[in-house]
Amino acid sequence: MNPDASARALIMKTDGRLTAARVRVLSCLLVQTQPCTHHEIESMLAAEEPMDRVTLYRVLDWLVEQSLAHKVSGEGQASRFRSGDAQTSHQHAHFECTSCSTLTCLEGIAIPSHILPPAGFHLDRSEFLLKGLCPACN
Repeated sequence: MNPDASARALIMKTDGRLTAARVRVLSCLLVQTQPCTHHEIESMLAAEEPMDRVTLYRVLDWLVEQSLAHKVSGEGQASRFRSGDAQTSHQHAHFECTSCSTLTCLEGIAIPSHILPPAGFHLDRSEFLLKGLCPACN
């Protein structure tokens, strides 16, 4: 199945509207092997037709809310996005290269599910980020 068809099928499984912007962004994410920043996604989309920056932010937020993508905060609070589906858990660690800033999902390293915050705190989500040098920079 091609990325556009896959994106359409995934979006149609949600209660949300099937829009051209959502299909374009999810199609772009589906073919990526690494999580991408907003700017990287914007640049890839601009190669065929530019997309309004605010629209892109809204689409990415919607995809994350629908579990069709996941969001990871990297160095300097730069968020990165990767496709995912509602059936795939995003409870895994990530590795960020301190030299080239590449962010890699570490599917084999799960985040502990029993983390308890201190009394009075409410935990919405947790991220497990390892930092160091990737194989290319090592």
